[in-house]
Amino acid sequence: MLLSLGAGGLLHVLLLASFLLLVVLVGRGSLRAYLAQRLYNHQITRDLLERMEGHQTRLVQEHQARWHEEEDQELAHYHMLSKKDDWYRTLMAVVVPYGWLVASLLLLLPSFIVEPDAWLALGGSFLGTLWVFQTFQAAVPDVLDLIRAIGARRMLTPIEDAAMHQTLHEQAEATKPCPPPAADNQDPQHPLLEVHDVRFTHSHQERPALTNCMLHIYRGDRLLLTGPSGSGKSTLATLLAGRRVPQAGLLLLYGLDQPALGKVCWRRSTVIAPQFHENHIIDASLAFNLLMGRVWPPTTADLAAAEAVCRDLGLGDLLDRMPNGLHERVGETGWHLSHGERSRLFMARALLQGASITILDESFGSLDAETMEMAMSCALKQTSTLLVIAHP
Repeated sequence: MLLSLGAGGLLHVLLLASFLLLVVLVGRGSLRAYLAQRLYNHQITRDLLERMEGHQTRLVQEHQARWHEEEDQELAHYHMLSKKDDWYRTLMAVVVPYGWLVASLLLLLPSFIVEPDAWLALGGSFLGTLWVFQTFQAAVPDVLDLIRAIGARRMLTPIEDAAMHQTLHEQAEATKPCPPPAADNQDPQHPLLEVHDVRFTHSHQERPALTNCMLHIYRGDRLLLTGPSGSGKSTLATLLAGRRVPQAGLLLLYGLDQPALGKVCWRRSTVIAPQFHENHIIDASLAFNLLMGRVWPPTTADLAAAEAVCRDLGLGDLLDRMPNGLHERVGETGWHLSHGERSRLFMARALLQGASITILDESFGSLDAETMEMAMSCALKQTSTLLVIAHP
């Protein structure tokens, strides 16, 4: 309003509109320059890590004079992109506000010479010019921050797309019936879980943990798997539970492999209580730690089932000591559980999931003979098919 009523009139307003358009154009260029610079930064970082990993190969196969040619070219290109980004930032921070100030004063110069007595109109134009100049100066940092925020948002888009794709995939798997309808009509004489010539080698190890592994598990089986440390018992358990994928061979559950059955259904059907060092107590209520693999929030029936399993495992005294029972907070800042109590909690968590196959990996190692007998009776009662892994 001040500019339109001042000495510059409509020309002053058009000048302001042109500078606002300049801000939009410079902002767009700054966003593109920022994205190009940051994406190339990520690329050369990945390239550097790959070269560090293959450094010994490069020492042997590449001539010493060419070791750093690619790095020099990449750094030169990155320097060019950084200069372009800085150039746009300079345009936004310096040229736009001070360019406006200079252009406005030059626009008012003829009016000042021709009509020196029109102080009111000139004063309004000067006041409007200074106000726009200060607004530009105050807004430039916010505009630059907005450009960085938009750039960061666009850089996260591929990650969000991948996460969305994974979520949709998991939702599609979750809609599959588990177990599949064919499982109800399956011949009881047919294995529930089949392992055919499975081989698995841990990363950074040459010797396979499992090779030519064969196993059939039928409905209602009670199996004990023993062997010395390092013989591959826990590796086999993680393969059966779907936590690892074999590098060779075939695993079938209900007569289907994991891609056909779906990862979600496989893990619902085959539940494992891993070894103590691979299991965790969540800093939450005891009920949550017990039922996190079954259902949450729980119903009254779920809480009653959790309490029954705990008492069958010999944790009745623990529940009676806790002021809030199943709702008592456990974990780092809650009620402290002993080693044996933690082992039985891990066992109860697996038993309460009602899986077709339950695997207990070294779950009884920290229990005395009486408590172990009680826990074993509970496990046999709560499971339809059970595999227990233990040392000889």
